[in-house]
Amino acid sequence: MLGRTFSFWRRLVGKAPAETGEERRLWVRYPADVRTSVLPGSGLPSAEQSRENRVSAMVRDVSAGGANLIVSQAFQPGQMLSLELPQQSADKADRHLARAEP
Repeated sequence: MLGRTFSFWRRLVGKAPAETGEERRLWVRYPADVRTSVLPGSGLPSAEQSRENRVSAMVRDVSAGGANLIVSQAFQPGQMLSLELPQQSADKADRHLARAEP
């Protein structure tokens, strides 16, 4: 939302980011090459549900505002997702609540 506001104000004063060559993102994106999984829906599902509904994903980059994923299944814009990000220990993962963006 804040990014759209900044973009709107730049266009209003005649300096669109595309014209100035300026980066439009609010947060620095860090490249990544990590395999993970996404689970449609929010909350913490049971272990059985997790195995059945998990979708494999590849993390392309991450920032404070989100993650860029490659997935084999389409999600509806606004759909809640549970994103599992691996920790340094191979047997552990952190779950993060996410929202699908177009």
